Amino acid sequence: MDGRAYAMRRIGTRLGFTLVEMLIVLAIAGVVVRFAAPTLLQARSRWRYEKCITNLKLIELAKVKLVKQKKYPKTRVIHDAKDLVPTYLKSWPTGPIDGEYSAETVGTGATFRGHTSGWYVKHCGNDHYDGDCPL
Repeated sequence: MDGRAYAMRRIGTRLGFTLVEMLIVLAIAGVVVRFAAPTLLQARSRWRYEKCITNLKLIELAKVKLVKQKKYPKTRVIHDAKDLVPTYLKSWPTGPIDGEYSAETVGTGATFRGHTSGWYVKHCGNDHYDGDCPL
């Protein structure tokens, strides 16, 4: 074979992927997504749960500090951010989803969307997720 015939053959060779190769890559990607998506969604729900519980605990700790320093009675109503920010909390917690935290009265648990941390533990925690959990 002389040099001209070889050069002509190289010119006709296309660079790129064939349809079969592309379908194989798409099939592999589909399998990966099928198995990874539930794990990612579960991690997102777990993060929301942990953030909610942490924020409720921070409010509770701030209430305890406030009551001890000011010597308030156990029936005193805490006025959320007005009483606790910035002395006992840097800022009032937000999220992880739309809803508001409330400090409530001394001696009762802080709430998010009207539920205490115990409610969230029961309905959203310990890898137990029921239909009532909004997170």
